[in-house]
Amino acid sequence: SSRLESDFALQHPSSGWRQRPSRPSTRTPPIMVDSLEVGLRLQAMYSDGEFYPAEVVAISDSKKRSKAPVRVHFKGYDESEDIWLPISKLKSKRLPKPPAEPKAKAKAKAKAKAKEY
Repeated sequence: SSRLESDFALQHPSSGWRQRPSRPSTRTPPIMVDSLEVGLRLQAMYSDGEFYPAEVVAISDSKKRSKAPVRVHFKGYDESEDIWLPISKLKSKRLPKPPAEPKAKAKAKAKAKAKEY
């Protein structure tokens, strides 16, 4: 849909032209980012998939950084190892816990069904 169509739809709502619904935002919810602050110590996921002690060194609200708005420094490592991470790769008491994985329940149900036969 072009801007011209959108402008027409706004000026003539009964003409049948409808503006497409906006896409859901990919930005990190501000509530989560607001709960962090520079200097906060937490656990951060490194490229090997493990969590290590780290400290928040920067928080960005830029659209370019929306997918990974938090820059962390890993304790005991050089500043060249500092990386930008999404909230999902951080662990802190200030952040809500990620949803539990339902895989364990599914496996338990599968075992229970197997025993019934």
